[in-house]
Amino acid sequence: MERKFKQSACITPKFIIYVFTFALTYILFFFLGGTFAQEGSTLNVPIEVLEALRLKGTGINRTQEPLTVGVPLPEDLGIKSINQLGLSGVRAAQFRPLAYHKNGNIKWVLIDTQVDMPANGKNSSIALVDGRGNFGGQNLAAEDQDYIYVNTGPAQFTIRKRGFNLFNKVTLEGQQIINKGDSLGILITGMDGKVYKASNDEHANVTIEENGPVKTVIKAQGANYSSDGKRMTDFTVRMYFYKEKGKVRVSYTLRNASKDQIETANIKSLDLVSKISLGHNLKVRAATHNSFIEDVLLPDNSVIFYQAH
Repeated sequence: MERKFKQSACITPKFIIYVFTFALTYILFFFLGGTFAQEGSTLNVPIEVLEALRLKGTGINRTQEPLTVGVPLPEDLGIKSINQLGLSGVRAAQFRPLAYHKNGNIKWVLIDTQVDMPANGKNSSIALVDGRGNFGGQNLAAEDQDYIYVNTGPAQFTIRKRGFNLFNKVTLEGQQIINKGDSLGILITGMDGKVYKASNDEHANVTIEENGPVKTVIKAQGANYSSDGKRMTDFTVRMYFYKEKGKVRVSYTLRNASKDQIETANIKSLDLVSKISLGHNLKVRAATHNSFIEDVLLPDNSVIFYQAH
């Protein structure tokens, strides 16, 4: 038996793990204030964070909510390395240069941190200051020849570099919720019924794109192949992991612009599949556009989220 919900949404079986969300579950505004100091002076740029709400929407209290902001830096500020930067008013932060001035100084820096904020309120206690770069713990990701390992604290993830199947293994709060190798990953079914898998691509490129104490981004690029070697479009997947969070944000892009497949791609369905193993009679909460649905998942049930156009 299948339970179907018409919404790209979050699966929340028993624990807090958001799998396959196609948009952020929160939106935060930020404003820069103050002035930039000249080279050699003290850096102090206030950052004010507000909750962005829909019309007539109500806010929620946020505790250590992930926040990503980009900040421009003047050419004469003399910032050549992220190791010159710090962030006050937070427990952890990481920095990433996005662009450079002609003289080699950083022009734009991307900041990742986590903030507390009351419902319908704001946080005005944060500022970009002089510092020593990333702080607040160890980098979340590590890798070897075959796998990438991500440890956010409450959750540990193993991702295959070869035979990419999204989440190869997941442990949350000491309980293994995705068994090694059980998940099929990305599946495309053609109009003729033939199935194409991302895991069949032996040359997929799976790398750590960003890595720090606050956030890690894993990027996977490749193509979908059938068992007999036929190609069906390309894909780009980014997986976002956050410090002390059991949730994951997955961004999936289907690409059909390769010189290796100059033909019309006739697709019947596209699925992102992870098999969650948590036992029986699970309570499931599925988000909708303005609320959520709760139900009990029996042993012979499955939950399918689909987005209709």
